[in-house]
Amino acid sequence: MANLVNQSLYDCVSSVLKSAGTSPLILTKGLLDGLLRAQFQNDRELPAQARRAAKQHFRETVRRHLAERSITLLPKRVEEFADWVYSNPAARCPGYRLAWEARRSLVNNVTEKVSGNDMFDHAIALAVPYVDAVTMDGNAADRCRKATARLKEQNRSINYEERIFTSVKEMLDAKF
Repeated sequence: MANLVNQSLYDCVSSVLKSAGTSPLILTKGLLDGLLRAQFQNDRELPAQARRAAKQHFRETVRRHLAERSITLLPKRVEEFADWVYSNPAARCPGYRLAWEARRSLVNNVTEKVSGNDMFDHAIALAVPYVDAVTMDGNAADRCRKATARLKEQNRSINYEERIFTSVKEMLDAKF
């Protein structure tokens, strides 16, 4: 998923459709919902061992995202870049890493039903390290907070959980 900070909903949807080889001009709610579900289903169909091999799965995700944006690197360079990003989640693409961690927990929980809203909630996760506060639905907020806890094990300076809320009221009560 591209960095969606400061992009319109049209840009977000166009990115999803482009990766699926579909024109945004023929977008329908049903088509979008189907594409989002297909993306999750494709990842969920990977063998459990492949889904749980975090570093390798991260490498593959970076490779796929670079290819979707027509960025060509030698496979060895993609691995080096992905490993470099992965090694420091606080300083190197922190939004991308948080969103990947949160999405990965949904992918690995194969019994949880995926809604059309899940992709957009995870797009919001991309912004969490760069903003003071975000709101998202309860399930996505929980996944994002758990992903933050996992990242905090690697780098204690990560404190994103303080920025994640499930409503504007909750945010205002906590922040102001």
